[in-house]
Amino acid sequence: MKTTKTQFNEFIKWCEIYRNRFGLLDWNVYYRREYLKESYATIDIDLTEKTSTIKFNTILDKSDIENSWIHRTAKHEMIHLLVGRLAEIANARYVTSSELDEAIEGLVHSLEALIK
Repeated sequence: MKTTKTQFNEFIKWCEIYRNRFGLLDWNVYYRREYLKESYATIDIDLTEKTSTIKFNTILDKSDIENSWIHRTAKHEMIHLLVGRLAEIANARYVTSSELDEAIEGLVHSLEALIK
């Protein structure tokens, strides 16, 4: 099932709410709808330019028809932006990429549970 323009706009609305809540106003955030193989959304972060592009999937699993996932996904992607600096620092250390990704994803999921 395809996502709708209304769902995309709802996603952007929630991203901007969390962007403001987390104080990420010095970032330029861009939004795109495109097919993503295994996720609702992804974020690309450029720490040097302080820009990010958030991609919202054009396809959803039929089991995900309720729109509650939009809010959760927006929060999840904004938390990735919030911890982006940590990711950059960790990348400069002698850690494997998979270990770093696992640690960051764990932190993001923990913060999702705490932040309402």
